[in-house]
Amino acid sequence: MRLGAKGNSPNGFFGQCTERTIYLVKQRQHATDTAYIDGEWNAEIRAALDALLAHPPDGAPVAVFDWDNTCIYNDIGEASFFAFVDALAYRFDLDAFWDVIPSELDRDGLRREFDALGGVMTPDFRARFGHLYEAALDLLGHLDAYRWLAEIQVGLTAAEVAARTEAVIAESLATPIGKETWSAADGVSVELQRGIRLFRPIADLFAALESAGIEVWVVTASPRWNVVSFAAMNGVPQERVIGIVNVEKDGVFANEIVPPITYRQGKVDAIRQFIGKTPSLVVGDTYTDFEMLDFAHENGGMAILLDRGDADVRRHAESRGWRVQVRWG
Repeated sequence: MRLGAKGNSPNGFFGQCTERTIYLVKQRQHATDTAYIDGEWNAEIRAALDALLAHPPDGAPVAVFDWDNTCIYNDIGEASFFAFVDALAYRFDLDAFWDVIPSELDRDGLRREFDALGGVMTPDFRARFGHLYEAALDLLGHLDAYRWLAEIQVGLTAAEVAARTEAVIAESLATPIGKETWSAADGVSVELQRGIRLFRPIADLFAALESAGIEVWVVTASPRWNVVSFAAMNGVPQERVIGIVNVEKDGVFANEIVPPITYRQGKVDAIRQFIGKTPSLVVGDTYTDFEMLDFAHENGGMAILLDRGDADVRRHAESRGWRVQVRWG
């Protein structure tokens, strides 16, 4: 099966698809065309993908994709964080919630400010708490900041996180791509990326891989339950979404994380633990995906980097022999 070329139907190769592929596509039909960024694979990658689809490896092959800024434009984990803050949807009432806020980030002051809100958000608290993620990246580094983004879901259930994230997805797909700034009177501010779009070439590839008998998996550094519903729009069932997961106690998230943390080498560890085989294809967009891209490439699979304009990342990909596609949009 070949990926559709320009000038085919709006859904690319879908006219040639099996009933299985059509079923997968229907799961994302509620998203309008404006929710997608169109584009095409370059000739080299298109030919390689066509060959993979025409002659998939034996033994139940799999393809693994990063999610944020690979399958979608922008980041659903970050968008969910800001939306949960704005709606006061985290369990600010729990000691266990405040326990994961580093004291260096004015935990006590923020808690006093929350207690004074009376359940009504103010621009000052929204900006100061929203700034915490950026501050956590600086203070803790990326691995522990990604862990923290899941830990603060303590007290919520998987169903609650998934349902709230579905609302964030719907709003983000309808919001123009842009930026917004939250500011507090004391000068603290945070810049948000607004709007999310699906990449149609990725959505098309998901369906083509499934139709060819290649299972699609998502391995993300976002909290898993912020990605599950979004991945389902592209036909990926929740059992094939691997992300950062909270320990559950009595059906409620604790402020502890189940290893491995799906960041850099942790993504490879998760692939080995939960998938149990080397992917025939891995697609990622940045340095946090280097290890799993190399894992595929060094074991005979295809590694594709979506180039977002970072010259150092592209040079690394080229030095490793990975295929490089300029990202759409």
